[in-house]
Amino acid sequence: MDQLLEVGDYVPYNITGLAKRVSKGRPSILLPIKEELEEFIQKFRDQGVQLTNHMVMREASRLLPAFAEKSFHAKEQAVYRLTKQLGFTCRVATHTAQKHFKETEHTSQDVMAMVRPDSATGTEQIS
Repeated sequence: MDQLLEVGDYVPYNITGLAKRVSKGRPSILLPIKEELEEFIQKFRDQGVQLTNHMVMREASRLLPAFAEKSFHAKEQAVYRLTKQLGFTCRVATHTAQKHFKETEHTSQDVMAMVRPDSATGTEQIS
């Protein structure tokens, strides 16, 4: 067994967390259109448009009819693996409809004045 471990062909149960994969796995269904999808993603990123995995799924379905026939979960996972392979990250937007703080400054001051405790009595002022 020691000879097998030295060669690196035999991988026992992943005890150390350093086990190597025996196989690279099956090739991606998106491999034939990888360059087109990369150009599609880069074009939107250059324009500053927020690009989602769903948009990439729709483009991949348009370019590759066999991909369109897959289940939603299979398409989602294939696109996720592709974007990860290309080195892109998927960021989650946080309240893009939120107003700028300067627009709400006056309203905030009114609210603070309404609930600010009265320093003389120690109670809240309620108008």
